Amino acid sequence: LAGPPSLLQAIRPAQLRAVADLEGLEPGPTTHLIPLRLDFVGVPLEDLARITVHRMAPQKVRVRLQDKRIPS
Repeated sequence: LAGPPSLLQAIRPAQLRAVADLEGLEPGPTTHLIPLRLDFVGVPLEDLARITVHRMAPQKVRVRLQDKRIPS
């Protein structure tokens, strides 16, 4: 991440969320290589405009969707 040091220091690990968008994928035996994006939870929009994500590792995750419900 790059941005003003005071802003970066204020961001806590719990505010960072790696998200893989699985919309449009169907369950089955095929694995999918899905790109990740970084979401910032609870960070004001005006602060987000001052943050740059230079690199994220991993950049993609491999997933296989199953048609199985897990009780909550």
